[in-house]
Amino acid sequence: MKRFFPFLFLLFVFSCEDKEVIPPFEGDISLNIYEIKYFSEEVEIGFLDVNEDSRCPKGVVCKWPGNGKISLRLSINSSINYFTLNFYLEPTAVELSGYMVELKELNPYPVYPDKISLNDYSIILNVEQID
Repeated sequence: MKRFFPFLFLLFVFSCEDKEVIPPFEGDISLNIYEIKYFSEEVEIGFLDVNEDSRCPKGVVCKWPGNGKISLRLSINSSINYFTLNFYLEPTAVELSGYMVELKELNPYPVYPDKISLNDYSIILNVEQID
């Protein structure tokens, strides 16, 4: 029984985590990799991963611009939607559960010969509630 109380305490502490709510959820928002933004108690969006970054680096001549592909999670009233967006290829935007989510920027832009660490990525999304 004594071992159970520390577990309950930790559960209580983590469930009381403050969530920064962004009012209103119309317009551009920025997210760092692994970051979650809350639009209300029921709506949140998270930047999960960079699946691909084949964008042509500055300092290199390429035959095509390449692509940046990211994974996101949109949660609305406990309904979780996982999806990917692209920077150059389709889809660059998606409509889910009454929201339009569009990838506007994937940062930083590659520069030859530097490698980008996954922890350095950030994005700018345009999120709009639609009828």
